[in-house]
Amino acid sequence: MLNNDQRAALAQAIERGPIPYLDGAVLWRLFDLAQWLWEEFRVSVSEQTLAAKCAQWATADSQLARGI
Repeated sequence: MLNNDQRAALAQAIERGPIPYLDGAVLWRLFDLAQWLWEEFRVSVSEQTLAAKCAQWATADSQLARGI
């Protein structure tokens, strides 16, 4: 789905939040993130896949932070 550089860029975008005049949103929705991925990398990802992957990454990151 995403390579490591694309995943890092997506994580940065999520952390900084959208810039309304650039991203056309004031809060990230899955639709907006999927559109952002297309505009930045020409990678097409469904909202369902993006939701599942974000949940996996969040779980993995929290386990890593706790040392599991």
